[in-house]
Amino acid sequence: ENQIVVGTSEGVIKLYDDRKLNEEICKLIGHRGKVTCIKGAGNWIISGGVDKGVRIWDVKERKCVRICDVGGHRNAVSSVRICDVGGHRNAVSSVRICDVG
Repeated sequence: ENQIVVGTSEGVIKLYDDRKLNEEICKLIGHRGKVTCIKGAGNWIISGGVDKGVRIWDVKERKCVRICDVGGHRNAVSSVRICDVGGHRNAVSSVRICDVG
């Protein structure tokens, strides 16, 4: 199933079926303020926002499974991605790293 992921200015992430864009699949609620970046990785979504937080979402469970306290963000998180380092999967936001297991 292909999905389109949208971050809102209200801090909500919305998932849509790419074949039925008018049908919202679910909402992921957790950021305080605008969602500024999103990265999908299989069953996970990594998001950052103006709240300076990075959140890890389980798409199947439709919930936040981790809030990364990466520290040091003075402004909104502008980018996130996932990389594997030393056998660990990591969420990277700007220049901060959070082990996600």
